[in-house]
Amino acid sequence: MLVTLVDIPVMFVVSPRGPQGAGEAFDRLEARLPSLKGRKFYGTLVNGEYRACVALEAQDSPAAMGLDTWIIPGGVYARRKLPLAGQCLRVPVPARSACGGPRYGLSSAHVWSR
Repeated sequence: MLVTLVDIPVMFVVSPRGPQGAGEAFDRLEARLPSLKGRKFYGTLVNGEYRACVALEAQDSPAAMGLDTWIIPGGVYARRKLPLAGQCLRVPVPARSACGGPRYGLSSAHVWSR
């Protein structure tokens, strides 16, 4: 199913091992948050750099938490649901551009909320 998403401001940490280090990157990201409840997390691969991201909320202070910020670009994404330990995992994958490549240089964006 194709969906249109708006820009998503996020805080993030980079995985030095690319997607293979995603778990460690998310552990580092989650350790800096006061709570995970209701947060939306994203994994992105941009030009070979894997980023573990969390959507910014009004009360967040990225600099105080030692986190960088970025905006996941809005656009048209394909979305599918996968089972994950009794939860649903929404995986938006960028729709292909007319030339066949991913739009916005985004290789993947994995989305889930806790």
